Amino acid sequence: MITVAVTGLNSFLGAPGMGIVHALRLSKDKSLRIIGIDYSPFSDGFFSGQLDGTYVIPTPKDSKFLVELGRIAKTDRIDVMIPSLDAEVILLSRMKEKIESDLGIRLLIPDPSCIMRVRDKVAQLRFLEENRIPYPKSKVASLHNLNELTDIRFPVLIKCEDGAFPAFNEEEMSVIMRRLKRRKFVVQEYVEGDEYSICLLAYPKGEIYGYVIQKKMAQSDIGATLVGVTVDRQDVLEISRDFVRKLGWIGPMELEFRGRDKLYLTDINLRFPAWVSLTAAAGVNLPYAAVQLALGRRYEVGKQRTGVVIVRTVRDVHINIFDLFKFSKSRQFLGQDNKFIAQ
Repeated sequence: MITVAVTGLNSFLGAPGMGIVHALRLSKDKSLRIIGIDYSPFSDGFFSGQLDGTYVIPTPKDSKFLVELGRIAKTDRIDVMIPSLDAEVILLSRMKEKIESDLGIRLLIPDPSCIMRVRDKVAQLRFLEENRIPYPKSKVASLHNLNELTDIRFPVLIKCEDGAFPAFNEEEMSVIMRRLKRRKFVVQEYVEGDEYSICLLAYPKGEIYGYVIQKKMAQSDIGATLVGVTVDRQDVLEISRDFVRKLGWIGPMELEFRGRDKLYLTDINLRFPAWVSLTAAAGVNLPYAAVQLALGRRYEVGKQRTGVVIVRTVRDVHINIFDLFKFSKSRQFLGQDNKFIAQ
């Protein structure tokens, strides 16, 4: 039996955890035991019926995080953990050695020195500039130097760790920046054209082990894929290989592109995307491959099938309010039978 812990179960907020769980279930590997970990008892993934156990724990920023993770590891003997949020990957990379040696949990993520090069939008822009990777015209900005952005054409995207926000003039840009209250932003010219994403798994360091490329057919107002189809785009693959090699990445990643005659790298996510179950449907089950590689096993991934469509849905979940109160108090329940465990 292999126990895999997956984080980021709040699909309503766009977290990819349940996409990872779905892909792992599509592997048909009966030896997998999947437990869900999140920071809120209201995350919808807890009530999906796809998990063998669930836990609410403090965030990695909390001093009690390792203690709680150790308690879970002792109870459930976690073999592999797949963090599904950028902030988790950044924080867990600093704890990786301790988590693996003390708790016996394997993580397929880069070391902190690699992550520091792309840890936020400003760092990512600098990396792209230094390594001559094609990206839309962009500037680092703050509320104090908006008058220096004279060569930036509107509309633009205001990018920071809170997301990407469109602005159509200087007044809108100023309002957005004041509302977000960040010290620095990336102001990026909006590029017209089709949008593509590549979900990839890098292993060993700096090499793409497997990938699936999709074209976005419909998306939400924050850019998340609602409908996508797998396609063959060699330009997306070549830029991605160059990026991963120069960065020396290992583990999951998503890169996003937009353009017409020429594609530009527009966004970098340091984990699997929410549409990751499409990789399994297209014949390249990247979450399952990540588990096998983390365990030191070889797992051959095939070539993606093109023309496979993902249509993402919202599913209503109904639960008893008293069960929710019990879960909020106990911070744990075992999945399929909805039996809450008192702590």
